[in-house]
Amino acid sequence: MRILIFDACCPKPYDSHTLDTEALGGTEATVVRVAEGLAKRGHYVVVQQHCREGFTTSGELGPEYAPLSFEPVGIDAVLSLRDLKTLPYLKDKYPKAKLFLWAHDLPTNELCQNVPLLDDIGAQVVCVSKWHRTQVVETLISGGYDGTHFRVSHIYNPIDDSLMIDAAIKTNLNKLVFFSSPHKGLEDALLHFSNLLRFNEEFKLYVANPGYYPSLAKEVPGVVNLGAISHSEAIAHVRTSLAVLYPNRVFPETFGLVFAEGNAVGTPVLTHDIGAANEVLDAPQYEIVGQSTKEVVDTIMKWRNGERPTVRGRKDFRATAIVKEWEALLGK
Repeated sequence: MRILIFDACCPKPYDSHTLDTEALGGTEATVVRVAEGLAKRGHYVVVQQHCREGFTTSGELGPEYAPLSFEPVGIDAVLSLRDLKTLPYLKDKYPKAKLFLWAHDLPTNELCQNVPLLDDIGAQVVCVSKWHRTQVVETLISGGYDGTHFRVSHIYNPIDDSLMIDAAIKTNLNKLVFFSSPHKGLEDALLHFSNLLRFNEEFKLYVANPGYYPSLAKEVPGVVNLGAISHSEAIAHVRTSLAVLYPNRVFPETFGLVFAEGNAVGTPVLTHDIGAANEVLDAPQYEIVGQSTKEVVDTIMKWRNGERPTVRGRKDFRATAIVKEWEALLGK
């Protein structure tokens, strides 16, 4: 197959090298893993980015990362990443290709208002979790969607096959991490952490930020601001931590790579039952808590004092399995 992934929304150019060496958001990291995986399975893959000027490739058989001025030919399937407005252009440009809207974000009124456009173009909508699909379908129904003109499905975001528990690495019982964009609950994390220091003054909270939004300008004792760090650096910190402290009650994750990757290296995630958290976490009965500071503090202290839950990565999130799902969907 000849596959085009069209990204008109990314904040900066990215490719496999970016994923290895720089901070990168979950959506962009997912695009790289899916594109690389499809290319390794013998498909021709192009990732076009609106903010890219030159070309890069990933190995001899890897995907091409290209600017919008590039005009690939013979495309069989087009994935428009997050952007409804590109669909008419892509339909006109590649009339024989199957067209997909790869939705990563929470549905908005724009989606509701564009049900006629999706009907006319016949673009399939692909979400990133069952929870996300439910939100999208409900929004589409409010705009007149009856389920007969185009499909709405879901394929989870992938995590690396190599992301495993390393029994040789020792857990630092005084280390917590918050590795996400600050608008996804950092303010609450800092509040809960300040209360945790009353019970154990040796706690440290390591905070990293993909860099798309500025960090909260707060100085809190015990907080280590790492700034924007690479994926490999982030995972190294998560591996050695007691927990991922992610008390997000304000921004529902449509998937939540921070959940899946934390569990994959054996680190439990403390969060709230919002968005896809309950669907993605390995052992949610241990990890999802109420929103009171007391419950958060009690849970973290319980984990530190010997009742830390055992978690592991799920096989259905592995890149090999996810890429095969994409291959099957695009080839139908």
